[in-house]
Amino acid sequence: MTMVRLYINTQLDTGKIIFLQDYQIHYLRNVLRLKEKDQIQLFNAESGEWRGELVTLTKSQGSVLLQQQIRPMAIEPNVDLLFAPLKQEAMHYLIEKATELGVSRLFPVMTEFAQIPKVNREKVLRYCMDAAQQCERLSVPEVFSLTSLHDVLQSWEEERLLIVCLERQESVAIAVLLQQLPAEQKVAFLIGPEGGLSPKDIATLSCCSFVRFCRMGPRILRAETAAVAALACYQSLRGDWQ
Repeated sequence: MTMVRLYINTQLDTGKIIFLQDYQIHYLRNVLRLKEKDQIQLFNAESGEWRGELVTLTKSQGSVLLQQQIRPMAIEPNVDLLFAPLKQEAMHYLIEKATELGVSRLFPVMTEFAQIPKVNREKVLRYCMDAAQQCERLSVPEVFSLTSLHDVLQSWEEERLLIVCLERQESVAIAVLLQQLPAEQKVAFLIGPEGGLSPKDIATLSCCSFVRFCRMGPRILRAETAAVAALACYQSLRGDWQ
């Protein structure tokens, strides 16, 4: 049986007792049917990964005694993803795969053609935690609240290049662009909504010195597919797949 992993947002150390959240208790007790004295693993980016033993696991309380660190903290890729809100199934897929592909921060942004007016930040964060637990990464992406594209650009850290993935536009291929960048260059990707970015969005982005446009090949991709493709290119050419 694969060892159960749980993300815990607190300092982990030998001999420490960690108290679990209600949803974690439900998952361990009712879904996985674990019991007291079973072994699980707890992790986060700051403390690494730790083996522990369930001390209590009742309907109302769960606790873990930390025994041994099995993985130290590690440097992870520094890449962000900006995306327009999508319908629930597509959104879940995008968040799950972005987490698996090592995204550091997730920024939902409202663009002119975006059709979904809100994002449940807590649900997105839960998707991230679930995916991190499954894919064996140590960190969980930071998730920001839904913000207009204009406001995101106004507060942008200019040393991070924003790569905008476009369709039906003459621009450099994504692989070529990534290979041309300096090794230390920080990167973020912007993926538009189902209807793509509007001429107004593109004009706004074109005014920003930190923006570069790229094309994603000869076929029109769904938004969630484009996000996965862009991140896979990044990890292959600049990230931890090398």
